[in-house]
Amino acid sequence: AEFCGRPWGPDAADAWRLDVHPDDVEWLAASWRRALETGEPYESEARWRRASDGAWRWMLNRALPLRDDEGRIRLWVGTGTDVHERRLAAERTA
Repeated sequence: AEFCGRPWGPDAADAWRLDVHPDDVEWLAASWRRALETGEPYESEARWRRASDGAWRWMLNRALPLRDDEGRIRLWVGTGTDVHERRLAAERTA
């Protein structure tokens, strides 16, 4: 939320689409749906718009499901890490 300058929560269900590079929206949405359907840990690298200057930055996003005693997913806990410089360096050496 801080990176994109947009509040997160139940009222912002699809607001993330405004902050993801247009070329990444569809595959990112499909990847997240897969994680929700399977309950497997989520990981992706996509370009997100940084609120402070509007720049597109590569972000590594990860999320893990937290389950109750019956194994039902109650909550997803995740992180977003700016990996832009690492990604560009890897592309330069490829």
